[in-house]
Amino acid sequence: MILSSRKADRCPPARPRRIGLAALLALTVAGVNSLAAAPSNDAFVMATVLSGTSASDSASNSGAGKETGEPDHAGDVGGLSLWWEWTATFDGPVTFTTETSASNLPEGGQLDTLIAVYEGDGSSHASLSVIANDDDTGSNLSSLLILNAETGKKYLIAVDGKNGAAGDFHFCFFRGLPARIDDLERLGDGSTRLTITTAAACRLRIEANPDLSNPAGWTRVPSGRLNDQVGTFQFTDASSIGQDALFYRVSNP
Repeated sequence: MILSSRKADRCPPARPRRIGLAALLALTVAGVNSLAAAPSNDAFVMATVLSGTSASDSASNSGAGKETGEPDHAGDVGGLSLWWEWTATFDGPVTFTTETSASNLPEGGQLDTLIAVYEGDGSSHASLSVIANDDDTGSNLSSLLILNAETGKKYLIAVDGKNGAAGDFHFCFFRGLPARIDDLERLGDGSTRLTITTAAACRLRIEANPDLSNPAGWTRVPSGRLNDQVGTFQFTDASSIGQDALFYRVSNP
């Protein structure tokens, strides 16, 4: 072992650096986001290609980002967007919806989504022109929009988290208009039978409200979250037993 006879210079102790709580939280969030792999359709040029007249996709925008030149979808800065591409095979209305994927939602929480539909050649963000966008037209912070498709036209669809929110959601599109209630019938035991029509096997949510003057009174009826219904079907709500009156609505989601 060789010992040096040179005396090491003593350095003054380093002064501790203070970091604000907001900065610490920002660093923590950035660290968590950096661990999530970017989804395959995070980039505009890698949009997931849809085909046909309906499709659904369970997705998560965790790990996604916002590209240089990317527009603010539905007027919100967002920051964690995913992209889909669809070329219309028909003329007429088409519906796009989002909702959370977890079966216990929205009671357990909800991802507030944004959706925007653009047309353009897809070569760059600058080539896009917005056709329609939406924030919360769907139930429980989900997004829903309808546009009139034109055969052969390519549409680029972006879904983002409002104010940079991240989480799981269910993206769905289908030919036609959103689900509707065709008929209500009060049965002898006090339950209510609904006749519902939906154009595609996207998720449905059936809600009831005893007072239309109270917008906050809409709640999902028991078993009123359906995943695979399509066409016209009947649903019986037993929660109306003992109620003087209930108003109903159904949505995708």
